[in-house]
Amino acid sequence: MTLRRSSSSASASAPAIGVESTARHAHENGFNVTLAVDAMTDMTDMSLDAHVNSVTRIFPRLGETGPTEEILALLDGTRAGVPAA
Repeated sequence: MTLRRSSSSASASAPAIGVESTARHAHENGFNVTLAVDAMTDMTDMSLDAHVNSVTRIFPRLGETGPTEEILALLDGTRAGVPAA
């Protein structure tokens, strides 16, 4: 995963609705989208299928996905003057 300038990252509850629409909008407007998939959850069992679909099928098409720890490490490296690979 690489973080580039003009990036947008998202994490929240109900990724099948809120995060997905935000990621789509950012992608359509030319932002590099980064999604912290371990920082997302749906609140009900009924939403599990939609959540899994978003994380495994939709999000990888809209941007980069990864765990929060990896994204933060990349951001820390960028802040320290180390260019993102």
